[in-house]
Amino acid sequence: MGRGAATCALDEQLTKLPLGRCHTDIGTDVMLPIEMELSSYRIQPFHPDENQIKLTHDLHLIEERREYALMLLVASKERIARYLNVKVRNRPIWEGEWVLRRNFKKIQSHGNFTP
Repeated sequence: MGRGAATCALDEQLTKLPLGRCHTDIGTDVMLPIEMELSSYRIQPFHPDENQIKLTHDLHLIEERREYALMLLVASKERIARYLNVKVRNRPIWEGEWVLRRNFKKIQSHGNFTP
């Protein structure tokens, strides 16, 4: 059995013609009907007044969106700070105690691209 027979057997389950033949035997393809109830965005009529009302409504929502984005940013920074603060070992330092200070000098690189 070739590929055509398997396709025909599958298509017979979907649409079967009389006399045991499927639609590919007579040279046609199965077409799905287009739903006409839902209109596409491409063919909806344009109403300038209604469009202006929707645009002004969107302008009123900009502040709310900014506040929401700021809240998400603050929450993200708090999560990062909590994650990084877990790794810190807190030691109280009192006045007069000796503290080791690391000196980070500029590292001189040795290679072909050094000035």
